[in-house]
Amino acid sequence: MAGKYDQNMIKMPRKKSEFPGGWLMSDELLPGCDMNIMFSWIKSKPKPNPMHLAMEAHSYPEIIFTLGMDPQNPEYLGGEIEGWTGQDRNYTTRTTALWIPEGVEHGKVSWKNFEKPHMQLAIKFNGDFQEKKGVKPRIVATRPGECVKYMVEKPLREVEPPFKITGRTNPTLTYMSNKLVPGCNTYLEYMWVWEMPSPASIEGSHAHDYNEIVLNIGSDPENPADLGAEIEAYLGGEKQVTDQTSAVFIPKGVKHGPVKWTKFTRPHIQMSIMLGTGDFAEATPGGHKAK
Repeated sequence: MAGKYDQNMIKMPRKKSEFPGGWLMSDELLPGCDMNIMFSWIKSKPKPNPMHLAMEAHSYPEIIFTLGMDPQNPEYLGGEIEGWTGQDRNYTTRTTALWIPEGVEHGKVSWKNFEKPHMQLAIKFNGDFQEKKGVKPRIVATRPGECVKYMVEKPLREVEPPFKITGRTNPTLTYMSNKLVPGCNTYLEYMWVWEMPSPASIEGSHAHDYNEIVLNIGSDPENPADLGAEIEAYLGGEKQVTDQTSAVFIPKGVKHGPVKWTKFTRPHIQMSIMLGTGDFAEATPGGHKAK
């Protein structure tokens, strides 16, 4: 019998694809979520390069999150990337989150150097990958230096469980919050799991006054759908199990947790995106505390 929240877990298909990644959230995959999340593996210097030559703007905010894939050195990207937001050059060799406000032009993205595979997430606050029919973004003029504040290269380390735990990043890495980007009203933090966590169960059952998305992402660029673990979690009292790269949309007010690892085969990422709050006190996962 199908559960009420079965559709809220979106699993990446295991079938091979020419595209080195996939979609984890959209209105097509989950009607009404009003979010679009796509990830892609950068397995070599992209072709063409620049990947995005033109500057573009949207009628909604977006986060571009480029992640290094070394669980023991998560801030190391494995590449050298240049791009532009407004009139400001974005250059990084580190894991970096970029907040792009509604109407702000961005683009001209190129890889200056490539060392090892890394990942890029496009998190759009819009259910469609492109603008909805008939919608045209209003371009927001920016001054030189105005958009520098939207780029986060150094994470906060402020979320940790109230008990000792091994096998995972602790405290986790926070790359988006009102403290890092004032006014973004989004809290994004993630952790690497590099061995079976001990204890294997984390986070008690809890609920929020905002929507949340949890991503579980595998670390094999040749098999991106394979999570490298089996995770058991609860949403609205219903058990959900995945061993695939996946996303879970958690509506506000719906209880979720606990989360338990039942198998482990290779390192992977678990990421939480809290929508509508950028403050730690509101966003902290159930049972966690400030470092």
